[in-house]
Amino acid sequence: RRDGTEFAVEVSCRMLPGDEAFMRQSIVRDISERKRAQKELSESEARFRQLVENSPYGIFVVDPVLVLYANPAAQFLFGATLPGDLLGSSLWDRAHPEDREIMLQHSRDAMAGHPVPSIEGRYLRLNGEEIWAEISASVIEYNQRIACLIFLRDITAGKRMEEESTGLE
Repeated sequence: RRDGTEFAVEVSCRMLPGDEAFMRQSIVRDISERKRAQKELSESEARFRQLVENSPYGIFVVDPVLVLYANPAAQFLFGATLPGDLLGSSLWDRAHPEDREIMLQHSRDAMAGHPVPSIEGRYLRLNGEEIWAEISASVIEYNQRIACLIFLRDITAGKRMEEESTGLE
């Protein structure tokens, strides 16, 4: 720039035939705004990734059936040791048989774009142990397709305390 500051450019060149010799045409384009936007997008994606990866809630991205993404809290909640333990599997296969239909309907409603309230339901960990979760769902676009974003908050300890207190009465 005239003030001496450096900036990113894109250069394209081509040879043009002239009367006596070839001439070179060069076009120099300032791409500093594009670079700034790319940097902002990258930083925003990194912040979002950190937020999701460090969330205390289990977060799943599910196409109509299969798990496409599970954050570390979701893996821990279900007793998975590797991300691949849940990816590609059906989250509905992990739903407790008595709660499966209401969870499926909840997901269908979310995928249809209807607002859905949080519900409570039971899942089965990979080792078969029953867990309780508060479940929230909404529809998102994921890898250029419609998917369901599911948040799970582990409420197992509270449910066990409820069961114990009602058993004492």
